Amino acid sequence: MPTHFLCHNCQLPGTSFQESGKGVAIAPEADEHVRFFHLDTAVFRTQYGLHEQGVCDLLVEYCRGTGNPVDLFTELKGAGGCDHAVRQVECAFEALDRDLLACQRGVGFRALIVTSASSPPNRKDLVSRLMKRGMSRVHFKTGVKRGAMVPIRQFVT
Repeated sequence: MPTHFLCHNCQLPGTSFQESGKGVAIAPEADEHVRFFHLDTAVFRTQYGLHEQGVCDLLVEYCRGTGNPVDLFTELKGAGGCDHAVRQVECAFEALDRDLLACQRGVGFRALIVTSASSPPNRKDLVSRLMKRGMSRVHFKTGVKRGAMVPIRQFVT
């Protein structure tokens, strides 16, 4: 379960989010618990002292039945900027790392970067960088057209 602060200040209604001309969504099944938290806000950056740093757009909390939870740090980018997107994921993860680890046993941390650009040439290095930070999986969803909604079930299950 995320921190009290996230639940009261960042939780979004529903299970979809759009920004930068693209979005992510999931339609929860009966045994799934899904919550979306908008992180790229002034209130979040103020709470964690991140006034100058960028943070990723979204944290998706997912759990099926009594299984272990997954926290998916998600960044929606326009054309390019994958290096910057990775820095934004790192910043959000570092800010929340202690809080999330303290209250979620067995949580799997993952990252998703959605972009209209093609796969970055340094993709392998970017994935390695996030995995060294504690992500168990890192996904790049590239070539996403403006207005598209990316289903995220495959990234959380």
